[in-house]
Amino acid sequence: MRKLEYRADIDGLRALAVLAVIIFHINPEWMPNGFLGVDVFFVISGFLITRILYEAGSRGIWSLSDFYAKRIRRILPVFFVVVLLSLALAYWLFLPNDALAVGKSAIAAIFFAANFYHARHSDYFDAGAEEQPLLHLWSLSIEEQFYFIFPALLLGLLAFGRRFRPRAQRGSRPFVLGVLISLAVLSLALAWFPLEALGINLDAYYLSHTRFGELLVGAVLAVWSSRERKPLGPRQASLLGGIAVALLLISFYSQGIFTSPWFPGLLALIPTLATALLIYANASGSPFRRLFALSPVVWLGRLSYSLYLWHWMVLAFVRYFWGVGELPLWLIVLAMGVTLGASVGTYYLVEQPIRRRPYTLKQSLGRLYLLPACAVALLFFAIKRLEPAQGPYFAYIDGTNCCFDTLEGDCLMGDQTQRPQVLIAGDSHTGHLSRFWDYVGRREGWNAFVSASRSCPFFFGYDYYDTWQIEGFCALRNAWLRQEYRHYPTIVLASYWGSPQYAADPKFMPALKHTLSELLKHGKSVYVVNSCYQVGAPPSRAYYANGRGLSLPLQEYGWHPRGRLYAQTRSYAERIKNIVQSEFPSVRWVDLEPYLPQDFVHDGLPILGDNRHLNAYGAEVLAKIFSQNGRLIEPKDLQ
Repeated sequence: MRKLEYRADIDGLRALAVLAVIIFHINPEWMPNGFLGVDVFFVISGFLITRILYEAGSRGIWSLSDFYAKRIRRILPVFFVVVLLSLALAYWLFLPNDALAVGKSAIAAIFFAANFYHARHSDYFDAGAEEQPLLHLWSLSIEEQFYFIFPALLLGLLAFGRRFRPRAQRGSRPFVLGVLISLAVLSLALAWFPLEALGINLDAYYLSHTRFGELLVGAVLAVWSSRERKPLGPRQASLLGGIAVALLLISFYSQGIFTSPWFPGLLALIPTLATALLIYANASGSPFRRLFALSPVVWLGRLSYSLYLWHWMVLAFVRYFWGVGELPLWLIVLAMGVTLGASVGTYYLVEQPIRRRPYTLKQSLGRLYLLPACAVALLFFAIKRLEPAQGPYFAYIDGTNCCFDTLEGDCLMGDQTQRPQVLIAGDSHTGHLSRFWDYVGRREGWNAFVSASRSCPFFFGYDYYDTWQIEGFCALRNAWLRQEYRHYPTIVLASYWGSPQYAADPKFMPALKHTLSELLKHGKSVYVVNSCYQVGAPPSRAYYANGRGLSLPLQEYGWHPRGRLYAQTRSYAERIKNIVQSEFPSVRWVDLEPYLPQDFVHDGLPILGDNRHLNAYGAEVLAKIFSQNGRLIEPKDLQ
C-alpha cells in the first residue's frame, strides 16, 4: 500500500480556484465565470477526502470518529469566527430587518443548510445577493452534507466489494468505481429534473443533488489513481496538463455558456474534468506541477479556505453601504487588504493551532461546534429583539389611509371634502407614494381611492407571485378593482416600471397593453406614474449606522447611489415609457424621478427607505417639490 504523499501542487490549484472566485466577486467583467472556482474546490475536496478514506478503508483501519474530528478541527474554527463577526457587525450597523436576514442565514449555516436557505431566498447572480455577508457559506454546506453521507457510502461499497469479490482491493475497486461514476452522472443529470412540477421552488444553483456529482468527480479520480500505475511520460504529462489548464481558462473567461439548465449539471463536467485531468497530469510531474508548487502559490493555496470565508464577507459589508456593482479601485484595494490580513490572522492564530490539537470527536463537537453554535444563537436572538428603525426615514409605507395588501378600509387620500374621483392602483410604488398622493390631492382639490399590493401592478387578468406576497392576493385584488374602476373618471397606474422581474415576465407587457386599451375604450382618463429606480445603496443605511456610532462620510470619497442598477432599471422603465407613448398617445406618462435630489438626500436626511422605494419623508419632500413645478391631474379629467 502506497503512503499518501503531500501534493504541494494541489494547494497551488486551490490558489487558482480562490483567486478566480475573488476576481469574479470583485467584478464579474474581469472574469465572467470565476464562480467556477467553487467547482474546482469541489473536485479537490472530493479527491483528497476520498483518497484518505479509500486508502484507510482498504486497509481496514478506518475510524469515522477520527475522520469527523479532523473535519471539525479543519473547518469549524475559522467558520465560526467569520459567522460570529458577521452577526456582531450586522447587529451593530445593519438596519434591523437586514440584520435579521443575516441572522437567519447564520442559523441555516450552523446546521449546514445554508444552501437550502439561499435556494429559497437568494439568486446567486442577483445584485441584492452581493449585500449578504454569509451567502457564500452555501458551498460549505454542500461539502459538509457530502461528508455526512459519503464516508458511510464508501465504507459500505468497500465492504460489499470484499464480501462478493474476495480478492479485497483488486476485486472491490472496479465495483466502487462503477458505482461512483454512475452516481456522479446521475447527480449531474438531475439538474434537468423539473422541481417545479413537484411544487418545489428552489434555485437549483445551490442544491446538493446537482453539486454532489462535482465532488464525485474528484472521488472517482482518487479511487482510479489508487492503483500503482506507470507514470505518464514528460510529453504526455505536459500535453494533458496543457489541455486541462486551457479548458479551465476557457471556462473562466467564456460568456453565456454556464447557464441553466445545463449548469449546474452536465456542463459542470468541463471545469471539473479539467481539474481532475490537471491533478492527474501533475502527479506525473508536468511543467504545471512546478508552477503550482511555487512557494508563493502554495502559501496562497494554504490560505485559500480563510480567503474564501473572509473575502465575500468583507465585500458584502462594503457593498451594503457603498452600493452593489462596480467598486472604485481604492476601495477594492482596501477590501482585499482587510481580507488578506484577516485570512493570515485566522490561518496562523486559529486554523493551524486548533488543527494540531488532539481533540477527540466528543471534545471537538463540544468545544468547536456546540459552544460557538450557542454563541451564534444568542446573537441571533439579540438581533431579533432589535427595535425596528424608527422615524420616517426607514419605512417606505406610511400606512395612512393606504390600502396596502388589503381590501379593507376607506383607502381615501387627498381632499376629503370631495367625492372620490380618482383610482390610484399598483404595486409597492403606489404604496410608497402615500404621502405624495395625500399632499398633492389636497393641493389640487381631488380625492382618490388608493390600492397598493407589493409586486402586483393593477392590470386586468394579471397575477404575480413572489415569496414575500400573500399567495393569491394579487389576482384577487386585480379582479376586485376590475369591477370598481368603473366608478372613477380618472385612473392612475403607479408601479415599479423599472423592475427587472417585470421585464423578464412575458405576461407583463401584454397585460399592460390590454389594460390601457380597456380603460381608454371605457372613456377613462389614464395616467401612468413613474417614481424612482433602484440605487446601489440607499443613504438611509449610512444614516442609521451614523446613529449607531459609526461615521460614514461616503460622499467625501466619491460615493454616489446612481450606478449600474440605476441605469439598468431606468432603461427598463424607458422601454415601457416609449411603448406607452407611441401606442397610447392619449395616456399621460408622469415621471416624478427628475424631481428627486441627485444624491437622494434632502436637508441632510435620506429620502429612500430602501434601494428602490421612497421613505415617508421622501414622499412628502417629493410632493412639495413637484407641486411647486406643475400639476399631476388636469382639472378636465376630474369631471
